[in-house]
Amino acid sequence: MDGIYKASGKTVIFRHSYIDENGKYRAWSYVKSDNRMSEKFRKARRKNAEKLIEKTKQKAAKGKEQLQEALEKKRAKRGEEKTSKAKKLINEKIAASKDGRIYMGDTEFREIMEAMKEDNADKADTKAQPAVGANLNLQV
Repeated sequence: MDGIYKASGKTVIFRHSYIDENGKYRAWSYVKSDNRMSEKFRKARRKNAEKLIEKTKQKAAKGKEQLQEALEKKRAKRGEEKTSKAKKLINEKIAASKDGRIYMGDTEFREIMEAMKEDNADKADTKAQPAVGANLNLQV
């Protein structure tokens, strides 16, 4: 560490290292700047640091834009996926009804149940989900 500090124009006044109660190595030091670097090197170093900061900001801005685009695409895809086959069938029935009530026979109900099974088939954890149609409120 002394070599690193000397190369950067600093002097170590004191340094302390220890192992804490959790068994982790800790170190701290007091360092004094000697200002041995010439003004020319300081300016060059400052310019390089500013360039690096600017490049980092630009990369972060590009990354943010790319992340926003990816999120928008993902949200659009989710919006398409959320309209499941079962919901589409029920929405068609509601649209065809006069008063907003739908009347279904056994075959139509089974068709919706099968569509719900298909919609839930691609989900990873189907065991944690309630039985298909358990939360389906129908008025008979």
